[in-house]
Amino acid sequence: MSDGLVYVSPSTSFSSEETKREIRLKCLSSLLTPLLYHLQNEDSTLSMRLRRQRSIDYDEPVIYRIRVKGGTPIEPMVMSWERRIHSLLLKYLDLEKALWTLSTLGGAYSALADYDKVHTARVRDISLYQLAIARELGDPVTEARCCLYLALSEAQKGEMDRAKSVVRRIIRIGEAVQSPVLMASSRGIYAKIRSIEKEIRERTYQPASRNR
Repeated sequence: MSDGLVYVSPSTSFSSEETKREIRLKCLSSLLTPLLYHLQNEDSTLSMRLRRQRSIDYDEPVIYRIRVKGGTPIEPMVMSWERRIHSLLLKYLDLEKALWTLSTLGGAYSALADYDKVHTARVRDISLYQLAIARELGDPVTEARCCLYLALSEAQKGEMDRAKSVVRRIIRIGEAVQSPVLMASSRGIYAKIRSIEKEIRERTYQPASRNR
């Protein structure tokens, strides 16, 4: 099928008599719909980047000449669905960013909890926030890793049996989904819990004094 040409002029207040700078682009027919959505918005990141690359001022009128590889799509372009998908994409990007920001914050508080148990409650709260985000994202591996963080917070509070039970359950999940990352995380958290347990035993054990 021969290539097709599409011309796009962003919706601006420029008169039709004004000379417009032409920006030539190429894209696959499957990518034409999202490309048109961004080009029709003068404030989109793509539109502004194309202007900067070609030294075109923001108030200078432009027209986009797009060569569509594989022919112009026959199906009608539903821009309302494109906007919905775009908003969902931004939402999930924000959720993922929040998840890893909380991961960094939780790691810092977890390290503090090794020296001062007053921070264990904050570690648990952060882990619960992460778990809620992971469930919203629908990522079972990330959700399981957040459960590991909760298990660690339980161990830091002295709830060893509960912490070990959670880790064993996550290990079974890791084996079922065959996730090396989850298995490695489970082993690391379990080793940390054993270390905390040993430290608690050594701190509370006091040998009986001998009678002389």
